Amino acid sequence: MRKKLIILFFFISFIGFSQTNLVPYSHDYEFAEGLFLTINQLKNNSPIPKSSIISKIPKSDIDFLKQEIQQKNIVYRDTSNYEHTIETSDIWGYCQNRTIYINYNNEFNRVNVIGTLFQFTALVKTTVNVMNPMYSNYGLNTTVEELRQFVLDTQTNKIYSFDVNDMSILLKNDPELYNQFMALSNRKKSDSQFIYLRKYNEKHPLLVVRY
Repeated sequence: MRKKLIILFFFISFIGFSQTNLVPYSHDYEFAEGLFLTINQLKNNSPIPKSSIISKIPKSDIDFLKQEIQQKNIVYRDTSNYEHTIETSDIWGYCQNRTIYINYNNEFNRVNVIGTLFQFTALVKTTVNVMNPMYSNYGLNTTVEELRQFVLDTQTNKIYSFDVNDMSILLKNDPELYNQFMALSNRKKSDSQFIYLRKYNEKHPLLVVRY
């Protein structure tokens, strides 16, 4: 019985420490520069630092990480000095010059809004059918790139389109904001997406490790 109480005490103490070691993200918060293999590394502000990366690219270059992620593989040493090789496509994101970039469709895209809901813009390739004017029943498939906006829910690590339909889904976690948003006309909903994204992040701030 005593052993169980001791274990319970340490468990409660650990939870208490974890909670007190977290702070709401603000613009004054600085993420450490480096590579994030997972979203939890971002929240813990514990990336693979530049000093641990083995590379021929000069680490003094201001865009060292941007150049490094152009490589197919990245080699780094862990805290025990063991070498690891990872595919760049497996990296969740990175921080460089106080800016967060996240991996979406094997492209690293700058995060415009940081919070529980991230907002970013990415190029998306789509295939469209173009009719050939010489043949009425014959079309050509072609690939075009389109710039689209997205939202990352950092609680689930799931990415949504930044549109009225998906914003209404995300806002369901806050009934007050959801009801306000749904009461707007369709045009006002479209015009107010950024406003409600920021309102949600203000009410539900991203919790990150104190540094």
